[in-house]
Amino acid sequence: MAAGSGQRFGEAIPAVLEGARAAIARRRAEPGDDLLTDLIRAQDDDGGRLSDTEMVTMVWNLVLAGQTPINLIANAVHVLLSHPDHLARLRAEPELMPRAVEELMRWCGPMLLSIPRYAREDVELFGTLVHKGEAVSASIAGANRDPRAFTDPETLDLGRPAGTAPHLGFAHGPHFCLGASLARVQTEVALTALLRRYPGLALAAAPHEARRVPDPGTWRLFTLPVTL
Repeated sequence: MAAGSGQRFGEAIPAVLEGARAAIARRRAEPGDDLLTDLIRAQDDDGGRLSDTEMVTMVWNLVLAGQTPINLIANAVHVLLSHPDHLARLRAEPELMPRAVEELMRWCGPMLLSIPRYAREDVELFGTLVHKGEAVSASIAGANRDPRAFTDPETLDLGRPAGTAPHLGFAHGPHFCLGASLARVQTEVALTALLRRYPGLALAAAPHEARRVPDPGTWRLFTLPVTL
């Protein structure tokens, strides 16, 4: 799941779902002191309000959990090391870290495209006819650089004032990431510790040589050589 994209990613999904079903069945037969057992008890105590499909989906979410901060941290390190002035400012003003994480999520967040939605009927969007059954995907990266929402959207500003338009790096509304708060804290802690422990941290190759995974929906690095 972590290494694949496109067809390889899709091919991994059935095995994850089957593994989830097997894990739930095993814990029903052999309860333990773990999250799955707690979920099964909650399902039983609540009259089955949590369906079997929702149980499998919960395990799916746990499998995928953590991908956002992992990729955001790598992307952020790459961007900071490629922009020495911003790196120097963050070292000099560590109190900027929470705002810097928000800006880095806007600037180089790993999620580039939304999950496709399918038209229930023919509909026209901004002059383009979308036929019933066709897929539509929103560009999260494009929205995060919308000049109607952000001042100088193409400028990386680690001190961008709080209270400006929120980015869509963690999605929005009912689809807002459940782990957003944790992802923010993880990224803050990781970047703070990395910059503090390794004052000489630098790229070991030209910025453009960092290899990206060929995934059109996610910005994630395959390699990021650095010197400590």
